[in-house]
Amino acid sequence: MKHILLTLLIILAGATTLVQAQTQTSGFDYTTDEETDKPTTEPNRGHRMPPAPVMAVVDIEAGTVSGTSPLLDGIVSYQIWEADGSLCIADASDPATAFKAVDGLHGTYMLRMRGDGYTLTGHIDL
Repeated sequence: MKHILLTLLIILAGATTLVQAQTQTSGFDYTTDEETDKPTTEPNRGHRMPPAPVMAVVDIEAGTVSGTSPLLDGIVSYQIWEADGSLCIADASDPATAFKAVDGLHGTYMLRMRGDGYTLTGHIDL
């Protein structure tokens, strides 16, 4: 019985790896433009929990970003940056154009999706 369960786990792990090779599910941090523009000298007013990350499925080959959050529907700009945020490599109004601009690059990059008054930031592997 243990042998059968172990075999099933190995098969499921392999199937999961195949799905991940085609698409990526990432958590994107949510920030408002007001938070980004705040001076850093503002005093600490207690501990607040950061908002839950927005989960999205990024399909680089199809050029799509999808998920259940309504924030994803309001995205107006897709930006691909170096992983440390030092250089913007591509900026486009749709994900397919942004992903085409970095075709041939490999490694981990930052994906910033900007909406009206907010930014979703996460990392993708090309």
